[in-house]
Amino acid sequence: MPRFLVYAPDCPDYLERRLAVRAEHLARAKLDDDAGIVYVSLLDTE
Repeated sequence: MPRFLVYAPDCPDYLERRLAVRAEHLARAKLDDDAGIVYVSLLDTE
């Protein structure tokens, strides 16, 4: 299984930019869920 690491620090306008694409991301997530694709993520603070 491929593994990826994404480093994505917050930017000053992150909330506005994130909300602008949220509906598109949720629609894609629904398609993936319907297709049986599973995404797993975690936040490691150590």
